[in-house]
Amino acid sequence: MAALDIAAKREGHRAMERNLTAAAGIRRRFRAGPPRRTDRILSTGRAVVEAWALCDELQASMDAFGFPKTDVRAALVLLTGNIADEREETIYVYPVPDMAELPALYEKVKRLEAATNVFPLGVIFKQFDRESEHPEDPEVWAQPWLVFANASRALSSAVRRYAGLGPEQEIFFRQAK
Repeated sequence: MAALDIAAKREGHRAMERNLTAAAGIRRRFRAGPPRRTDRILSTGRAVVEAWALCDELQASMDAFGFPKTDVRAALVLLTGNIADEREETIYVYPVPDMAELPALYEKVKRLEAATNVFPLGVIFKQFDRESEHPEDPEVWAQPWLVFANASRALSSAVRRYAGLGPEQEIFFRQAK
């Protein structure tokens, strides 16, 4: 790549950064890096803690810029295979609570794990950007832990459904594999 191309690329990057809202800049830095290419296998207990830690990190970044922590929400996504019908899977989406309520989520996930085979898929984030053209429409994205085809499809379905939910709603749904 020629020096002029590199300089032009840097200038374009700087121009883009200047046009981002503060919340969009936080989101961009939080999501930085290449997409996951290999599975990260987590126990359900570790997934609960990891989801809370990621949400807390994003909320702290928002707080540092003077935005309320409630502008960021997260949900833990779990996948269960239905043993009776191998063509169907169930996806659970649990909102990530504050630290004081984290043991209740942990117990809920452990009860689910005792009843069936559970795979933590990842975390869904919902961020409201008060400076955007449409502050009532949140940005919703997922940070996956599992990347195989069924997991990616299930996580995408969960993102679409979570986007329209209120902050404390949890859902589960079935879909064909």
